[in-house]
Amino acid sequence: MKRKGGRLLAVVLMAASIFSACGAEEQAQKETADISVEETVDSAETEMAVLMDQTLQFQGEGTAVFSYEKGLLQFSLENGGNTPFDYVVKYPCGCEWMSGTLQPEETFAQEDLDPTIHEHSPKRDFALYLYTEDGTEGSCKVLVNAMDA
Repeated sequence: MKRKGGRLLAVVLMAASIFSACGAEEQAQKETADISVEETVDSAETEMAVLMDQTLQFQGEGTAVFSYEKGLLQFSLENGGNTPFDYVVKYPCGCEWMSGTLQPEETFAQEDLDPTIHEHSPKRDFALYLYTEDGTEGSCKVLVNAMDA
């Protein structure tokens, strides 16, 4: 029994000396990488890509498309007209992502939206559909940003 323990101790000591000799440089590189990651995370700047920033004027119905690649989304709709309208945002596969109704001068805004939680691949064109109930003119300010995650 003593012999097995002695071999085990020898193997452990040998492995420890190999890891300490080889691991010193790797540990230094890892610490440097950790520092740069922390600097990036701690900085107040988050890279943001504007996917859509426009005002849509539509008569009864309107459609807009934005392309998504990666990151969390900031999504904002503002009814700039005099008529309420319904909106629907659909995934590239056609499934509904979000919907609602905006009254005149009302705004809908959401941050940190993760479109990847859907079971279908979201990395393509999302569609926004706008409808006024009575077919009258509508106006919608659309802002969609992707924040690099």
